[in-house]
Amino acid sequence: MTVTGALPQIGFSLILVMIWGMVRIADDGPNKKAFVILALALGLTPWVNQTAAGLAAILTPVILAVIIFSKRYAPIIFVPSNPSLKHQADIVLHRVESSRFPIMHWRKLVLALAAGTLLGFLALPWYLKIAPGSDILRYPGPWLSFTHDIAWFQFLITIPAGIYLIKTGKVYVTNVIGSCLIVQGFLLLFLSSDETVINIFYRSRYMVMMFFWPALVYIFARITMPQIVKASLGIFAVVLMFSSYTWAFSRQALYSRMVSSDTVTALEVYEQDPREEKIILTNAFSMGLYISALTKDFTYTTHNRVPPIAFQDSDVLARCVLGWVEACDPAAASRELKITHVLIDEFFPTLYRGFAPNYGAVVACDDKYLEPYIAIPPSVFFGSWTGGEWHKFVTEQHGDCEPDHWKATRSAPWLELIYSEGTTRLYQVESTPLNFPTVLNHFSDPFGID
Repeated sequence: MTVTGALPQIGFSLILVMIWGMVRIADDGPNKKAFVILALALGLTPWVNQTAAGLAAILTPVILAVIIFSKRYAPIIFVPSNPSLKHQADIVLHRVESSRFPIMHWRKLVLALAAGTLLGFLALPWYLKIAPGSDILRYPGPWLSFTHDIAWFQFLITIPAGIYLIKTGKVYVTNVIGSCLIVQGFLLLFLSSDETVINIFYRSRYMVMMFFWPALVYIFARITMPQIVKASLGIFAVVLMFSSYTWAFSRQALYSRMVSSDTVTALEVYEQDPREEKIILTNAFSMGLYISALTKDFTYTTHNRVPPIAFQDSDVLARCVLGWVEACDPAAASRELKITHVLIDEFFPTLYRGFAPNYGAVVACDDKYLEPYIAIPPSVFFGSWTGGEWHKFVTEQHGDCEPDHWKATRSAPWLELIYSEGTTRLYQVESTPLNFPTVLNHFSDPFGID
């Protein structure tokens, strides 16, 4: 869960609260407190996170269908006649299958969901801007594809667990958790080149574990086995969960290094520029978000693959400023985008060994420039051009050279280095039309608009 980010986690928590409200109403009947909590949890989810909103839109009707149509088991409750045993009252001895309630029995549950949906729909104007197929989030490539990573292992453990809960459970909550395991167990197998769509699939990998661990406890409690075996499996599960969390936290700590202290100092140098209109170009999308937050200004960034349609023209101009586009005019490009500074943290894209360069980057190898890197082919998402493949390509084509991702940018005569510390470099862009030659002249831009 550390990897998925704070806002999705808050959204997932609201979904769990929503599930509690639905099950509470199903178990205990109309309840004003549960009604209000359910409506608020569902209604606030779209205001918190779009990924959680998408998952709520899928899980809510599934959970409602489970409650309405799954088998109903009435509890046989122990009621002692001896007043001294009053503390043992309301103990469920066992459950017997009973007839389902008529659909109209659930009208107040449906009403609570309708109230929450209405509250959530107030956020619709914003969601229309990021609807599937949006020019700002739809990348070239397949709209839907299968994944080929650890998600298949999650599929193999969550689907059987979900089926077991539905088969053995005699209360709504076990059926609901089992159904959520099955639904998200299938969702996590898919990917998409549409950022809006992929979030529903990809974040299911994280949220499904919020159902899996309680399900695992339930399964262990029901399975008959020697206590020593049960205890050993329980200890193993705890160790596995803790070690997985530790690994995820360490990786996320690496990924989250978006703004270092050197970058903050570079921004202080940038703020000393007296111009009112100034914009930074940086080399990582996430770092660009941090820079925009710190400077309160728009920030241009490079991309890891062919960008969405809305950013393709500006991407060519930005890469021209970095010295990656043949026969372009960097002065004109910087003026058009109003780019006055280039802030590079050379920690990216070498986030870890062999990480592939930015889209369209010109990488030097033994003082020779390679062809511009065009990243993942449009027909493959999360495909063959991964870091390992890039490292293999460089090794096969150029031996044991150490790729230099930023030589072309450092060598650009229109970029004046005004701050350098650690891996952070801040350049000021010369925007006067001096007809600077770009570094390379043996390649052309893939969009043909350079």
